[in-house]
Amino acid sequence: MSKRQKLSFFHFEGLPDEIILKIFSLVDIKGILQCGQVSKRLRDISNDQCLWSKLNLSGRRVPYGLIEKAAKNGCEYLNLGFSFVHGEGIEKAGDPWKLKYLEMSQSADDWDECAFEVPEGVLQNCHFLQKLALDNLTLYLREIEQICQNGKTLRVLSLEGCNIEFDVHTELFQKLFTTCSQLTELNIYNCNYTLLDRHICALVDNLAPNILKLSLGSQKCIEDEHVNTLVQRCNKITELDL
Repeated sequence: MSKRQKLSFFHFEGLPDEIILKIFSLVDIKGILQCGQVSKRLRDISNDQCLWSKLNLSGRRVPYGLIEKAAKNGCEYLNLGFSFVHGEGIEKAGDPWKLKYLEMSQSADDWDECAFEVPEGVLQNCHFLQKLALDNLTLYLREIEQICQNGKTLRVLSLEGCNIEFDVHTELFQKLFTTCSQLTELNIYNCNYTLLDRHICALVDNLAPNILKLSLGSQKCIEDEHVNTLVQRCNKITELDL
């Protein structure tokens, strides 16, 4: 029998786990899910944490079940920017997800067509985020509380172009900045087009003193007294956009 004929009888599953895992690392998420349906062994390999650690689902229709599976498989970096999350039976996870980076921003160009909201079930299961981007989304009381869940670890928060509902109480806005005591970067450029004076006061009086980069552009309520309070409290700022 020729060498070529012998190779034709070679089975993929005859390869060692580490070789199959290396092959899977070159396949997109759809391919990994399909491979996991072939056999129990391939399913176990396809669920390896290294394949799910960083997941880019930007600009897609994403079933919530896929996000839940990714979280269970140890996903730490998840990009859902410009995506539409859909699904039924969304419940709070038994154990908090270990996500560190979460991007859920939408495009400001589409605001006239749709007021985007934070996908249900995603942010509520996060407690250890270090970086969070919710640009151009609508934030209600619930979303502010869910951001606060990550206060002990959150370092970078982007709320550019967000529509913060006016029923968000000043006390909760204050809680956002007192709880997120590790923030080094905050972006609320063009947030709500204009925050109320009480919200600005809550920010400058409670923002983490170790903040390094701060964007407050397009906030018409900011006065000199606000800036004076801010720079006296947060004297490590290296970038300030007014």
